Amino acid sequence: KVAAYDSFVASSGRYEIDGNLLKTRAYVARVPAYMNAWPDNETSYEFSVDGDTLTLTSQGINAGTVTTLRQVEGSPAPWLTE
Repeated sequence: KVAAYDSFVASSGRYEIDGNLLKTRAYVARVPAYMNAWPDNETSYEFSVDGDTLTLTSQGINAGTVTTLRQVEGSPAPWLTE
Protein backbone atom coordinates (compact mmCIF):
# COMPACT_ATOMS: atom_id res chain seq x y z
CA LYS A 1 0.00 0.00 0.00
CA VAL A 2 2.81 2.41 0.81
CA ALA A 3 4.49 1.83 -2.56
CA ALA A 4 1.19 2.46 -4.35
CA TYR A 5 0.63 5.68 -2.42
CA ASP A 6 4.19 6.89 -3.03
CA SER A 7 3.75 6.48 -6.79
CA PHE A 8 0.35 8.22 -6.85
CA VAL A 9 0.34 11.80 -8.16
CA ALA A 10 -2.75 13.99 -8.21
CA SER A 11 -3.60 17.65 -8.21
CA SER A 12 -6.55 19.93 -8.80
CA GLY A 13 -6.68 23.47 -10.06
CA ARG A 14 -7.28 25.44 -13.23
CA TYR A 15 -6.26 25.16 -16.82
CA GLU A 16 -6.11 27.39 -19.87
CA ILE A 17 -5.91 26.46 -23.55
CA ASP A 18 -4.35 28.80 -26.10
CA GLY A 19 -4.10 27.25 -29.56
CA ASN A 20 -2.26 23.95 -29.02
CA LEU A 21 -0.81 25.00 -25.63
CA LEU A 22 -2.34 23.69 -22.39
CA LYS A 23 -1.34 25.51 -19.19
CA THR A 24 -2.21 24.06 -15.78
CA ARG A 25 -1.86 25.50 -12.28
CA ALA A 26 -2.51 23.36 -9.23
CA TYR A 27 -4.35 24.79 -6.25
CA VAL A 28 -4.15 21.49 -4.35
CA ALA A 29 -1.57 18.73 -4.89
CA ARG A 30 -0.54 15.54 -3.13
CA VAL A 31 3.15 16.38 -3.57
CA PRO A 32 4.08 19.11 -1.04
CA ALA A 33 7.12 20.28 -3.04
CA TYR A 34 4.85 21.06 -5.98
CA MET A 35 2.68 23.28 -3.81
CA ASN A 36 5.74 25.07 -2.36
CA ALA A 37 6.06 26.91 -5.68
CA TRP A 38 2.45 28.18 -5.55
CA PRO A 39 1.29 30.45 -7.13
CA ASP A 40 4.10 30.00 -9.67
CA ASN A 41 3.53 26.26 -10.21
CA GLU A 42 2.23 26.58 -13.76
CA THR A 43 2.99 23.68 -16.09
CA SER A 44 2.70 23.93 -19.86
CA TYR A 45 2.19 21.27 -22.51
CA GLU A 46 1.90 21.31 -26.26
CA PHE A 47 -0.97 19.02 -27.19
CA SER A 48 -2.39 17.31 -30.23
CA VAL A 49 -5.45 15.16 -30.82
CA ASP A 50 -5.45 12.39 -33.42
CA GLY A 51 -8.69 10.40 -33.42
CA ASP A 52 -9.00 8.86 -29.94
CA THR A 53 -5.44 9.79 -28.89
CA LEU A 54 -4.38 12.87 -26.91
CA THR A 55 -0.62 13.56 -26.86
CA LEU A 56 0.92 16.00 -24.35
CA THR A 57 4.52 17.20 -24.67
CA SER A 58 5.79 19.01 -21.58
CA GLN A 59 7.50 22.38 -21.77
CA GLY A 60 9.82 23.97 -19.20
CA ILE A 61 11.50 21.86 -16.50
CA ASN A 62 10.68 18.46 -17.98
CA ALA A 63 10.70 19.70 -21.58
CA GLY A 64 10.17 16.99 -24.15
CA THR A 65 8.49 14.46 -21.87
CA VAL A 66 5.65 12.93 -23.89
CA THR A 67 2.44 11.54 -22.39
CA THR A 68 -0.03 9.71 -24.61
CA LEU A 69 -3.63 9.10 -23.54
CA ARG A 70 -5.93 6.84 -25.52
CA GLN A 71 -9.65 6.34 -25.13
CA VAL A 72 -10.59 2.90 -23.85
CA GLU A 73 -13.27 1.39 -26.06
CA GLY A 74 -16.70 2.04 -24.56
CA SER A 75 -15.59 4.87 -22.27
CA PRO A 76 -16.01 8.59 -22.96
CA ALA A 77 -13.03 10.61 -24.22
CA PRO A 78 -13.47 14.15 -22.87
CA TRP A 79 -11.17 15.61 -25.52
CA LEU A 80 -13.32 14.34 -28.40
CA THR A 81 -15.94 16.74 -29.69
CA GLU A 82 -18.91 16.01 -31.91
